[in-house]
Amino acid sequence: MWMELDSHADTTCAGANCVVLEFTQQVVDVTPYNKNKYEPEVNIPIVRAVTAYTDNSGNTYVLILNQALYLLDLDHSLLNPNQMRMNGVIVDDCPKHLSDPSRPSTHSIYFPDLDIRIPLELGGVISRICTRHPTNDELEHCLWLHLTSDLEWDPHSSSFADNECNMNVLNDGSQGNSD
Repeated sequence: MWMELDSHADTTCAGANCVVLEFTQQVVDVTPYNKNKYEPEVNIPIVRAVTAYTDNSGNTYVLILNQALYLLDLDHSLLNPNQMRMNGVIVDDCPKHLSDPSRPSTHSIYFPDLDIRIPLELGGVISRICTRHPTNDELEHCLWLHLTSDLEWDPHSSSFADNECNMNVLNDGSQGNSD
């Protein structure tokens, strides 16, 4: 099963390849991409979930998805790159063959504090990694890597736009978009 990077999903979504460790007692309504055609899903639980990733060397890691939407009928999981970045995880989602030769891509998810890199692969144009339910033994003995923070995630917070605007002002003196 797959965990796909999805910058349009505003929150990480735990699907069929995840095991829920904890329900946060928070729920949200999820509006589909075409709210004129599809009804929103209501009372979607926010969870702490895990999935297992095994690298080419045979090392297995338990990947933790904090503040994730639990979508029972989703056959894969969705990773919000910015939610991971807010947790200090470096997400390089540019495929290597599309990167600027002067700044080669690693096309990976990188945990700088632990110097652990998970390479991404492509399914069509979607960057993804293959994961599965962890075993009880893996839950007890494998290294746990937090993809997302356990702090409350609010993808609609104005702080994201405010911080970006402040960076633009610091970097080039502009006042945001000139369009």
